[in-house]
Amino acid sequence: MFGQLDSGVTQKVADRYLSMEIESYYKNYINDRLVLYQAVLETIRKGPADVFWRALVLWDNRLFFEVHEVLEHAWYKATGDEKKF
Repeated sequence: MFGQLDSGVTQKVADRYLSMEIESYYKNYINDRLVLYQAVLETIRKGPADVFWRALVLWDNRLFFEVHEVLEHAWYKATGDEKKF
């Protein structure tokens, strides 16, 4: 997630769901997430490439599932003390 820092894929998936006959609360959720993701991506693009900093940006925006995803992928690549941390 956020590897390429491009919201194009996210927008495509969202558009597919938004074009369906789904309840308005689902559409509202998707639209709220799109706005939040765009804001987070803008912040992350301007900051360091540090995975922990990116996780904190996500955390501060209450994107807890996304925090988990970012840290989990970093953990897969980590070794030694970094992996333990």
